[in-house]
Amino acid sequence: MSKSIRFIINPISGVGKKNKLPGHIEKYIDAQKFKTSIVYTQHRGHATALTKAAVEEGVDIVCAVGGDGSVHEIGTALIGTNVTLAILPCGSGNGFARHLKIPLQLVEALKCINEERYKVVDTAQANGKAFIGVAGFGFDAFIAQKFDEYHQRGLWSYIKLVVKSYFNYHPGKIEIAGKSYNDLLLCTVANGSQFGNGFCIAPQASVEDGELEVFMLKQFPFYAIPSLVWRFFNRAIDGSKYTQFISIKNVNLKLETAIFHLDGEPLEGERNIAVSVVPKSLNVIVGKKY
Repeated sequence: MSKSIRFIINPISGVGKKNKLPGHIEKYIDAQKFKTSIVYTQHRGHATALTKAAVEEGVDIVCAVGGDGSVHEIGTALIGTNVTLAILPCGSGNGFARHLKIPLQLVEALKCINEERYKVVDTAQANGKAFIGVAGFGFDAFIAQKFDEYHQRGLWSYIKLVVKSYFNYHPGKIEIAGKSYNDLLLCTVANGSQFGNGFCIAPQASVEDGELEVFMLKQFPFYAIPSLVWRFFNRAIDGSKYTQFISIKNVNLKLETAIFHLDGEPLEGERNIAVSVVPKSLNVIVGKKY
């Protein structure tokens, strides 16, 4: 019996490819295995509503077509359901798709769906708000807020924003599990291993171990930048003297600056944050190298 799969396409996320999708879906998705349908998002939050509608209709698989924002909206709406999340990574970072080893090439990602490699993975929540990959409470939260307001998308736009903002950023005090820090550039709670684009912040992170990794990056001298960049992109940041990791199931944070992000989606106004893992709460399709 064939399964139903609904593709939810964000037509404006990241850098494109979506115009090719309907034809590619018809050509490469195995029609003997899947009955397909396609819908398009029209505004922020629409993917969540479309996903909930798909769940109510009894759709078997919902495929997020877009970047980490789309994956966040669709994936969090599937937590605790029997519906499976598939991903066609068409964003600028694709952090969670990369963690699951889903191919970044459109045709290969479609073939990955046909191969039906299913896993049940952990998710997490911060003050009851769900996230899938990472939650950030430092410079990355500041950048997420700025990037959300930025007029251009894509990797180079993000890099320009980081460089422009770095020299004006002053870390606020963060209390983690009762211990205070005044010098953290990054404080990230990771379920997945990376922000996106191969920028790996938690090489040991697993979405199947029932734990989260608290990643802390202290402020560092300018001359350390090349080494740190190399370590981030070669899954070796855990070897840097400027980093610290704590494996946790739950943790309480207190923020001096009340901004943070969940999977890159900026939020503000809360200073006391309770973060916890939700084990084995989301069905996903993974890549063959996962």
